[in-house]
Amino acid sequence: MINKNMSKLKEKDYIRLFGVSKEVFEKMLKVLDNKKISLRSKLSTTEKLIITILYSREYRTLENLAFEYGVSQSTVYKYIKDTEKILLEENFLLPSKKKLKKILNKKIGGKK
Repeated sequence: MINKNMSKLKEKDYIRLFGVSKEVFEKMLKVLDNKKISLRSKLSTTEKLIITILYSREYRTLENLAFEYGVSQSTVYKYIKDTEKILLEENFLLPSKKKLKKILNKKIGGKK
């Protein structure tokens, strides 16, 4: 279901939902796919990346994410830590809210 919805997203949707452009999101996915986070897994790499982003940007709880994705809290924690580690090793950082606001203003003409 996630992948089906992802194909409908526009550039501005990526920035609003994930805080990064579609291009950056896809680069993150490629890096994560090459590193293979948790070989045996119920969730896709895309879902693991989204969980990590939601946890970092929206301060979602492990309990909430575990419920939403149908896995345990400890599994969510492992996905987040593994994903963060790989992304940091590859120099990916999610923008701060202040920087994201500037990006949104520039890309989609939001309010200043």
